[in-house]
Amino acid sequence: MNKILEIKSRENPIYKETKKLLAKKTRDKLGQYLIEGNKLVEEALNHEVPLTYIIVAGAYEIESSRIFREALIPGHVPVYRLENNLFNDLADTVTSQGIMGIVSKTHIQDLPDYGNIVVFDRLQDPGNIGTIIRTAEAAAYVGVAILKGTGDIFSPKVVRGSAGSLFRIPLVFFDSWEDFLASKAAKGRLLVATSLRASRYYYQENIRENIALIIGNEGQGIDPILEEKCDISIKIPMKGNMDSLNVAVAAGILMYESVRGKE
Repeated sequence: MNKILEIKSRENPIYKETKKLLAKKTRDKLGQYLIEGNKLVEEALNHEVPLTYIIVAGAYEIESSRIFREALIPGHVPVYRLENNLFNDLADTVTSQGIMGIVSKTHIQDLPDYGNIVVFDRLQDPGNIGTIIRTAEAAAYVGVAILKGTGDIFSPKVVRGSAGSLFRIPLVFFDSWEDFLASKAAKGRLLVATSLRASRYYYQENIRENIALIIGNEGQGIDPILEEKCDISIKIPMKGNMDSLNVAVAAGILMYESVRGKE
């Protein structure tokens, strides 16, 4: 079992460094982010995500933890125990499980040449972002393209909402939609815009294989110029007085078209 080092002061440099990671600018600068909870830490360990160190709360029961009991933590990864009040300062969840890890961002230059991908065009809500990443993996999508203006993919709420998919599905960042359209990720794929202005429903088009499904901002939708560059535009039928769906729900319906008829 890894040696556990005690931290009892807010002046401790590890505590200070970890607290700074609650801010996006520090996450961007250091290329690190926080994960919280037994499942996410275990997922990171199982998928060999680079862990800088692990922190547990004073009340965390190490003896009953599978992570420690089965020695999943590599010997070179430090483990720190914080007093409960210090740990709670860092925790993002209301009822924390008492464990978090600090991991390094992984950088991928391009997405696989073939297969479905989802594209985020200025999505903002962390719950939507995390849920769509999670659903993309479940629907056998091979990657996520993230356009500039999208919310922080590595915020605690996104990381938690992705339920570990963040570690497994390739993510590539683009400075603009122009850069995305010029990339290998866009070449050869059917570019599919999701838009309330579309004249055709999603089931009237073949969106099952090798598509780039573009999901726009919650309030504004896809950039109109980007929509014009797409091969097709689709929408989801709605009854009653509804004029839109939650963006993560809509994305899930569309992504699961790739699964229909294959199982």
